[in-house]
Order: sequence, then structure tokens, then C-alpha cells
Amino acid sequence: TILNSMPPHALKLADPNVIDEELIRKCITTVEEIKLSDEKKKELKAHTELHDIKALSFSFESILKIDNLIGLHSLVKLQLDNNTIENIENLGHLVNLEWLDLSFNNIVVIEGLDSLLKLTDLSLFNNKIEELKGLTALTALNCLSIGNNNIKQLMPAVHYLRPFLNLRMINMLGNPCSKDPEYYTRIIAHLRDIVYVDYRLVDPDKVQVAKEQYQD
Repeated sequence: TILNSMPPHALKLADPNVIDEELIRKCITTVEEIKLSDEKKKELKAHTELHDIKALSFSFESILKIDNLIGLHSLVKLQLDNNTIENIENLGHLVNLEWLDLSFNNIVVIEGLDSLLKLTDLSLFNNKIEELKGLTALTALNCLSIGNNNIKQLMPAVHYLRPFLNLRMINMLGNPCSKDPEYYTRIIAHLRDIVYVDYRLVDPDKVQVAKEQYQD
């Protein structure tokens, strides 16, 4: 899963990078390349058809704008972490995407994800998000990392997540709302199928106590 937090970093000041075919090919990730020499990796990436690419890692590429991903219909895994992205956009056609990492960017609003119905793992860790919204269509979501943002109100966020019946892992640590003394107990009481909260395995005994405390 992508329920993880990377260490804080400082991106070097650089001109924004544009996603083009050269960068796409550079950022192809495959299981096969692990065993290959650098020369063979380059050859593999150069000859891969764009419509066959399953995974791309654009981590630390100074990307400001998500664009030019047309034709990548087979993409299952997309890493856009550690960039300077401000808007979630131009992803709607990637309908086979299951794993999306947008952590460590400058995103303020969750949007542009409505057609990604197969998405199971989503990281928005360490952005500037103030409200949980824009996720309603993602009913397959299993793992959501939204920690280190600016979400202040706990219960609106918890109630928003209740309809997500496949959600098993949630990270909201590092938001102002996580300082609420009842933060953990309210989450496990109201999100009844959650297995992990902030990297911790949920204790079934504590769930029962929490449910009794916050009956609804």
C-alpha cells in the first residue's frame, strides 16, 4: 500500500518540468528492469509502447502541472509525489489506475478523480488540503493517506468517510484535527471496518469500547 510517510524534504529550486514522451519513458517502472543492466533498461524503456505502460514514477521531477498523459490507458500505478503540483487535473482518462501517489505537493483541493473508479490506494500526504471532498465516486478505495494536511474538523471528515465500505487503512495524523483528545476513538467507533489507523493495527477490544461510547 501507499500508506506511508516520507521524510520531509526541500526541493531544489528549478524550472518546472513538463511531462513529455522523453520524461514518460525515463519514468517507466517495471519488475523486469530490476535485473537488467542500465543499457538494457534504456533499451526496454525506449521500445515500450505508451499504451502498454503499467507504472510510472515521476517522483522528484519538479513537475508543476499534471499533463500530457494521453494514451496511457493501461496505467495502473502512478507516482507524482515530491513535486510542486497545485491542482489535480488531467487524470480522468486513466480509468484503470489503482494506485496514485500525490504526496508532498502543494495541493489545496481534492478534485479531478471522479472517473478513477478502480482506485484502491491514494496518498495525498503532506499537501495543503483543508477539507475531505472529491472522493465520493471512489468506492473501491482501500487505503487513504491524508496526513500532514490542514484538516481542522474531525467529525465532518469521519462522517464523510463512513460510506467508503472498502476502506481499511486511514492516515490523518499531522492534521490539526488529530490533536483532538478523542481523535483515535472517534475514528474507530465510526469507521467500523478500519483495520489500520495512522500505521497502527486497530485493537478489536478498543473498537467495542469506542462503539459503546459513541453509539449512533
